[in-house]
Amino acid sequence: MRSAWQGLTGWIFPLTPQPAKAVFEQKTDGQGVRYRRPENIVVESVGEGLILLDLELGTAFQLNSTGKRVWEFAGKGQNIGEIVQELSRTFSVTREQLEQDVTAVIRQLLQNHLLEPLAGEDQ
Repeated sequence: MRSAWQGLTGWIFPLTPQPAKAVFEQKTDGQGVRYRRPENIVVESVGEGLILLDLELGTAFQLNSTGKRVWEFAGKGQNIGEIVQELSRTFSVTREQLEQDVTAVIRQLLQNHLLEPLAGEDQ
């Protein structure tokens, strides 16, 4: 049986338009914020990446292998600094570039409701 999600190419596909939440701005640098995976997200492995489907909003997002690792680390409660440290062990890129890229991915995941910041007491 063929999956309905085969062939997605890394774009966000809104099935029901929803305004994005501005949750990333809760802290000015975002470095110390810890995250969790929302319960309403269904995950499907596709090759080396992932398809994330938000059942409440009806949106889908495909992550490549690097985006998958960022999402997995963040979903385990790691903050941006910890994610950068993990990725720096694998990729030969400057820490500044990793911070910029990881921050951009985290921002997109938050805006598309694929990650949630933990409440202050949970961090």
